[in-house]
Amino acid sequence: MGSKHANNINKASKARKSTPANNNQPPTKNKKWNWIVLLIAIPLLVYLILVISFSGGISAVVSNLKPAPNPESYSVTTKRNNARQSLEVSFAELAGKVRFAEYATSSHDLCYEGQNNWKVKSGYAHSCDYRLTKYYGFNGDFRQEMLDFDQKITSLSWLPAGRNTQRYKKDGVLLAFEYAEKDTKNLFAVEYAQQAFEGTIAKLYEKKELQDVNAIFQEITKENKFLFVVSMQENYFQN
Repeated sequence: MGSKHANNINKASKARKSTPANNNQPPTKNKKWNWIVLLIAIPLLVYLILVISFSGGISAVVSNLKPAPNPESYSVTTKRNNARQSLEVSFAELAGKVRFAEYATSSHDLCYEGQNNWKVKSGYAHSCDYRLTKYYGFNGDFRQEMLDFDQKITSLSWLPAGRNTQRYKKDGVLLAFEYAEKDTKNLFAVEYAQQAFEGTIAKLYEKKELQDVNAIFQEITKENKFLFVVSMQENYFQN
């Protein structure tokens, strides 16, 4: 009796094991959560792709995450002072070549944010420029003086910067000049010449020590026929 009962139990157990699973069982909770995660993740991924695309790509996003410089830090201050000294040396070299009378100096120190998006790619997150400007006066034939000036700065290894005949470059430094005759009424170009390039950039730091162009113009043209302005600008920080 006991042996027969045990055989019946074994047969029932084997029958249960061999019975195929019911494919019509409802999905488990895990499967439901997987679908929920996918429904959330796909729109989020599309959104992130759009944000990165409109931000100028991954490299632009990385650039925009870089920290802004502290203009008062030792590192940035040292770089700024080195830029000023470098420009002073370049002006000293120029003074050894030209015969213009020097009257005044102005400076413009500017740090600003770069633009990195789908439309504009500056290639940097933050940048700082130092611009040094000197005011001269001279008489004589203007055309001949300009030809001599071009020859002399070329001898100092300054090269034309593009098609603009009033700009030169050397070792990453930009040189530009403006002028005004004694009878000139509009001094906008001379005024703008002493300022570092701004455009629509967002400023982080700025220090201006500019000249009153009208006063300088009056002073120089008392004894000279021409006012001549030379500016040099150097980038001293970029990340």
